[in-house]
Amino acid sequence: MNTPRQRRLRAQRRSRQCGAAGLCRRDHRQARQGRSNRPTTIGVERPTNPFLRADVAYLQAAMGHPGDAVATFAEIRERKNRF
Repeated sequence: MNTPRQRRLRAQRRSRQCGAAGLCRRDHRQARQGRSNRPTTIGVERPTNPFLRADVAYLQAAMGHPGDAVATFAEIRERKNRF
């Protein structure tokens, strides 16, 4: 099936993976240089961590809870639990 919800989730994943891919390259580069890649900054973490973006409208819509950051956060947490 290719429902609108499935398309939204795929788009969300692609968006998150693009950001995460850049972080992976950075982490590997820093590891090769013998540098720590942690701790990170909130500026780096926010675009790639869905738990920090529960207030973003498109993520709320993708999770099925438009306008509700708390329910969005709970939905993200529940999906993580089932993953």
